[in-house]
Amino acid sequence: MKNSIVAFLFFASILTSQNSRPANLPSQKEAPEAVNLFYSDLAPYGEWIEFEPGLYAWHPLNVDPSWRPYARGRWVWSDYGWYWITSEPFGWATYHYGRWYFDDTFGWIWIPDTVWGPAWVEWRCNDDYIGWAPLPPYARFHVTVGIRFTRRWIAPPAYWSFITYDHFVSGHPYTIYADGSYARRLISTTRSIGRYQIDQNRITNQGIERNIIQRRTSNRIETADVIDTRERGVERLSSDGSRERIEIYRPRPEESGTGKGRIVARRAETRPSLDIDRVDRYQTVPQRGDRTLRGSDLRPQQGFELPGRQSLQPEPPDRRQERSDIRRDRSLRSQPQLPAPNVNRSIPKRSGDNKDQGQNGGRRRDRF
Repeated sequence: MKNSIVAFLFFASILTSQNSRPANLPSQKEAPEAVNLFYSDLAPYGEWIEFEPGLYAWHPLNVDPSWRPYARGRWVWSDYGWYWITSEPFGWATYHYGRWYFDDTFGWIWIPDTVWGPAWVEWRCNDDYIGWAPLPPYARFHVTVGIRFTRRWIAPPAYWSFITYDHFVSGHPYTIYADGSYARRLISTTRSIGRYQIDQNRITNQGIERNIIQRRTSNRIETADVIDTRERGVERLSSDGSRERIEIYRPRPEESGTGKGRIVARRAETRPSLDIDRVDRYQTVPQRGDRTLRGSDLRPQQGFELPGRQSLQPEPPDRRQERSDIRRDRSLRSQPQLPAPNVNRSIPKRSGDNKDQGQNGGRRRDRF
């Protein structure tokens, strides 16, 4: 009996040592294609985190404490719509692939995928300001309806960059953006705009209409050409006579980098505030008729959600007439509330409500 117990403990210790892996040691399983494509290029600028087998995120290092995605760069109108270009060495990947999320434990993290776009943001505007915020890992692009969410999503105030029309196509130093307290008010006084769609077999970011920017700034906005380069990790804006062009490196599947399947990642010791079960893990653009998108919990792109405004809840894409009726009815009902005193009185309530809403089931998000 004693020998049986000793033998059992011996084999149990062997199994435990094989299944346990200390943090920061190479993963034993082959990493997803999206991780292999970007791993070696992004490793010098941040750290990779493994939340669970097959789910990796990248966290930027040596950035300002107030740093956020899509803040240090500029918008350029291109043949793909509004294109975000930056001098940040990781921007060619993290602003054109994957999704961003601010985690309570790990800070800003980027979860990669293999679908390229000119930028992955949602938009809001009013008569004075334009704003954008990074899309979360719960957002997936679909060829027929644009962006779908796997769960209810309200981008917290610190995700947003708001700027006046006259600075929209210029460089974006932090001093130009609306500060945090005013950004909360702008979320309540702006409307959702923009859409992602397929145009000539390419994903386009419509955002705000180019004609509106031209009228408000009295400047003609030319179209920049997006050109592929095989120079690894490159994104640059240059001028070819009177026309601008953007050179961008878009890795091919066969260019997965060195060390495929040997990913050095810090294993998360605590569960992130990110809802892992709702993270979209698809690696390609779903096509028309994709049955995996027919769940009742998936929400279409039209009408990003805004706290305190039930009328902006997304509706199924096949109910266009009903949405039109709802908008018309909402417009008629909202007319008595248009005078400025009523709007101003409602702003503090909406801003306050938004402080306690977010992706973490009601946790406050003021600190970031």
